[in-house]
Amino acid sequence: MKSYEEKLLKASISSGALRFGKFKLKSGRDSSYFWNAARMSDGESAYLQGSAYADKLVEIGVNNFDTIFGPADKGIPIATLATAALNVNHKINKKYIFDRKVPKEYGDPIDRFINGRLERGDRIIIIDDVITTGLTKKKEASLIDSLNLNLKVVGILVGLNRKETDEEGNDPIRSLQEEMGIPVHYVLDSQTIFEFLHNKEFLGMILIDDEKYRAFQDYQARYGVKD
Repeated sequence: MKSYEEKLLKASISSGALRFGKFKLKSGRDSSYFWNAARMSDGESAYLQGSAYADKLVEIGVNNFDTIFGPADKGIPIATLATAALNVNHKINKKYIFDRKVPKEYGDPIDRFINGRLERGDRIIIIDDVITTGLTKKKEASLIDSLNLNLKVVGILVGLNRKETDEEGNDPIRSLQEEMGIPVHYVLDSQTIFEFLHNKEFLGMILIDDEKYRAFQDYQARYGVKD
């Protein structure tokens, strides 16, 4: 497991963002785990989360983008923390922006939709928690295009890749890459989590025993994407 993967895993478990058991997902599927990035809301887990994203951004290549876009709501703190961690940990200074869920009815046309500083021709990477269907990411890219600043979305980075198909049986990340023509990256994926934690003590606990590991493997056999 890479260091940035372990940072996000530690933040997720210590904060309760990642839990194991039986959970009913919005899709109606019964999952053996549940991840809610919003629970990483204390200082330690927030720092680890931001650092993990920043480390991954460095691996991706920080010369490939100018601005980090964190979509409302969950993407806002992630983008903020990642931008700060890039500066503190890597001495790399980037801008971040986020959108307004309710546009202003006054002021500068760009400020009506976006909080933050944009410059013409900026290359933007969208940063968020997960990708479920890809629809929201396409809407965010459309919003950026509508600002008429010759902006370019050059990639997407999410925290967790569940490595499972959508309700139509497609891989949402692969579909999004093909449709938008940009790379989609992730910090951590479900398979890595379960393999790393299987019968291994982590943070003083064994979180994944044989039964939980089998339940995950059964779920992936039914809903998992094919590599």
